[in-house]
Amino acid sequence: MFVMNQQYIYADDDDEDDEIIDVAFYNLSIDDMALAWGDHVHCSTCIDANCKKDVCQIVKCDNCRVKLHGCKLEEHVAEICPEVFGPCINAIYGCTAQVRRDRKSFHLLTCPANVVVCNLQWNRQIHCKLAKRRMKQVARGHKHFLVEKDDVHLQRIASGELDVWAAMADQNEILSSYCSTRRCRVDQRTSLTPVNPVLPLRFSKTPEQQPSSDSSDAEQFEEERKRRKTKQPFAGCYICRNDPGIQHLHVLGNLSEPTSSTNAPAAPLLDDDSQLALMVPKFYQKRNLFVFLSEARMADSYRKAFQHFWTREMHTFTCQEMFHRSEYESHWKYHNNILQEIDNRIIRRCPGAMNGCDYFVEAMQPASGGRIRFDERTKLFTTEPMPNLPPFSFPESFYGAFKKDHLITLLIPYLDTASLRSLAATNFVMYQLIQRNIGPRKLVSFTWKRGPLKKWEVYEKVYSFSNIPSAEPLIASPEAMCHLRQHMPSCPYFDRIDHSRDASLLRYADPDELKTLFLPQ
Repeated sequence: MFVMNQQYIYADDDDEDDEIIDVAFYNLSIDDMALAWGDHVHCSTCIDANCKKDVCQIVKCDNCRVKLHGCKLEEHVAEICPEVFGPCINAIYGCTAQVRRDRKSFHLLTCPANVVVCNLQWNRQIHCKLAKRRMKQVARGHKHFLVEKDDVHLQRIASGELDVWAAMADQNEILSSYCSTRRCRVDQRTSLTPVNPVLPLRFSKTPEQQPSSDSSDAEQFEEERKRRKTKQPFAGCYICRNDPGIQHLHVLGNLSEPTSSTNAPAAPLLDDDSQLALMVPKFYQKRNLFVFLSEARMADSYRKAFQHFWTREMHTFTCQEMFHRSEYESHWKYHNNILQEIDNRIIRRCPGAMNGCDYFVEAMQPASGGRIRFDERTKLFTTEPMPNLPPFSFPESFYGAFKKDHLITLLIPYLDTASLRSLAATNFVMYQLIQRNIGPRKLVSFTWKRGPLKKWEVYEKVYSFSNIPSAEPLIASPEAMCHLRQHMPSCPYFDRIDHSRDASLLRYADPDELKTLFLPQ
């Protein structure tokens, strides 16, 4: 046996020709290959379709008709043959399709188990800690409004106030989380959200009786008890904490006896409604809105916490929408073109909005026409192609104005899944029709349940389809901005500030004076 170019060359006793075996390819020695293959060590490297060796006969695969040694036929069918049908690569995730091996990549385009979950996060800030306490009271049924005063009247939210609808959807999610127990919310906190858990909650547990007090009062009382226990005359002073031996000025003041001025009666405290009326702008009071219109922009890796009284009340939300991988681009455009542009670009409000002005314009509109509207049932922003809808008339059949089901069958491939979901909710006949023709747009997922020994087990498969609306490109509306500029001079809530100087200090010369200034004397 000789070694040449990392190949072992040996002479076969039964044949006069030398045989070359590429051992580096298998990373095995000759002895290991002989031990693994036995008498078929020749077959392990033979690629000759017309091999004349008597050790193993050449046979044909029944599927792809390729020629190979008979000892490799079983492995070829199980692992290599491109025309053999087998389970989808997503079989462990619920796909039951039997796909030909060379078509598995094409099957992924329509595989129901090829599912993606969106984890995009955004943040919404509550006005103040007092507003958060009032939110808990409203969620538990002890209060009904942000400010319960006679001079505050709720206003109906217009269909075009998209920024208010977006904030209201996040507010409802916060209110539903407050109905759960405090222990349930604390268990779902993370290192990046150590104060408020990410919403919506992964699991919830509603108490039998909702408490009337703030659920965080016990935590505040515990912090107050610890603070009083460790309180010293120099507590809170950076200089005294570093060197307690020095006599800082405020230490002498803390040790002195209270004077008559310190014994004066304190001013009466305002009730919660009066404080909220002072801290929350009129715009939010009329709409019973506890959160800001604009989203708080920050990175997902930013630690959203508040350890002091002056920090912000922040809640983090995540999308958690499940959709097919082929719908990823459409869903991302929905986030990027609509959700993240509502509060500043699509909707433009009068500068006096926080003082009570309700005027707004839709500065952006779909390129194909129509307008954007919020669907309260699906909680999505959809494109309404016809702002002026025709008068409603009772449909002549279960299929509405189409009258025949084959027309709807032809339209189904061109509709987005959000439209299909709304169409399926029309009646039971329409639901069955869409269910029969939805075909490759179905999604399959698992429902889990807690098993023995605190382990989770698959309970059942759930078939559904996503809820992704189509996001059309938006264009600017020059007419809307013109209307906004025309409104601002006449707005009664617009606080105008004149930055010009006194007119007597400004000298504007007329043309005749300019001529006399430059004429030679």
